[in-house]
Amino acid sequence: KIMNADLLNRYQLNDPKTPYTTTQGSLFDHLSDLGTASIYATFNRDATLQTPKLPLRAAWNTFVLHNHEMLDTLAYNALKRIYEGPINKIPHLSFIALLSIDILAHQEGAHAPRLLNHFTTIDRMIGDFWALLEKRGLANNTYLVIVGDHGNHDISERSYLRERLIKEGVAIRSRHMR
Repeated sequence: KIMNADLLNRYQLNDPKTPYTTTQGSLFDHLSDLGTASIYATFNRDATLQTPKLPLRAAWNTFVLHNHEMLDTLAYNALKRIYEGPINKIPHLSFIALLSIDILAHQEGAHAPRLLNHFTTIDRMIGDFWALLEKRGLANNTYLVIVGDHGNHDISERSYLRERLIKEGVAIRSRHMR
C-alpha cells in the first residue's frame, strides 16, 4: 500500500503548475488512455490491467512449495497471453515483476546454483518475448527496460545506515531511516 500510495505517486511525475503537496498520479494514471498493465507487480495503482487479481498460484508455489522460479513463469505466461492477443488490446506500458532472482538471492545467496540456473531461464523468457514482438511486428516500436534492485550482490547482512551515520558523528533527525 505504501508503494502504491507514495512511490509511484508524488514528486516523480510532478506537474509544475501543481503544488508539491498535491498527489500527482502514477505513471499508469498518466498513460491510462493508452492502456497499461501491471503483471505480478506490487506497483499497480491506476494500471488499466492488473493481473492477477489474487495471486493464489504464485503464493502457493512460493510459500508452500518453495518453487520460487514458478513465480516468474506465471508472470511471463500472463505477459505472453496479453501480447498474443489482439493488437489493439496490447497496452502501451506493461510493467512485469520477475521476482524469483531476488527471492533466491536473498534466501540462498548470490552464487547459489539454483539462482544461477534461473538466470538462464530469465534470459530465455526475454528472448522468447522479443521473438514474439518481432513476429507480431511490435519490436521496432517497443522499449524493453530490465531493472534489478541490488545487482545480485550478496546481501546476507543488513546495514543500518542511520546507526552507522550516528556512530560517525552525523546528526540524524529521522527515526525511520534505514
